[in-house]
Amino acid sequence: MNQHAKISLFLITSLLITQSIALADKYDLASSDEFFVDNPVPLPVGQVFLDFHSTFTKIKTGTGADVPILWVLMGVQPDLQLRVDLPLSLSDPKIGKTHYGYGDTRVCAKYRFVRETESMPTIATYPKISLPSGNAAKGLGNGKWFGTFPLWLQKQWGPLKITMGAGYGINHAKGKKNYPFGGMLVQWQFSRNFMLGNEIYSEGRKSLTEGGRLVYNFGGSYFFTPSRSILFSLGHSIYGAEKFIGYLGYGYTWGNPAYP
Repeated sequence: MNQHAKISLFLITSLLITQSIALADKYDLASSDEFFVDNPVPLPVGQVFLDFHSTFTKIKTGTGADVPILWVLMGVQPDLQLRVDLPLSLSDPKIGKTHYGYGDTRVCAKYRFVRETESMPTIATYPKISLPSGNAAKGLGNGKWFGTFPLWLQKQWGPLKITMGAGYGINHAKGKKNYPFGGMLVQWQFSRNFMLGNEIYSEGRKSLTEGGRLVYNFGGSYFFTPSRSILFSLGHSIYGAEKFIGYLGYGYTWGNPAYP
């Protein structure tokens, strides 16, 4: 087992042993924006969530980052959530110049068509379309639109939540490839404020220079108040092409907050 995986397993096991959870006082911390695997439960109608964060990605050909990026999420129907991503991007290739500027805008729509019951998981689709608003010549954009089209399932047992699914990415930009992806996320809510999770995520070959990989990711969220939270994750590839990733964000919610 990878050393980082051992450390994460030890931390989660220790917290399980040392913390008592009063399920009657438990509130659902629904966000999983810090992971690749998406939460299939949409926001309540009228609720708005602002996720102001930075991401860092290092692969064989260089480093990329969104520093910062703003995600605006809103529940518009009982089973429908919309999202728009507004990034400032950094491109630092191993060969070539470093550039910083506005990246590709992304629009997303989450639709839940099966609600969780005692015997059925929540099932939703969450397509995301990136528009070519960034300068591709400077490494700040893709050059053409591209999209990911997944199907996610989630089942919850008390403080334990398991989410899994798969999808397909379509990208016709020069040097890019269509690719499959999928993963599983296991989260445990230790208190009404605090959640941790472990994720395994796989993606196929995304370009002529970037091979497929299996990524391990560890992260979580902490709610300081019902409307203010911090989200984080850190991970790297454990098989295939090299990749190191990091995420640190601040979330603000208003309108029908997650818990009273």
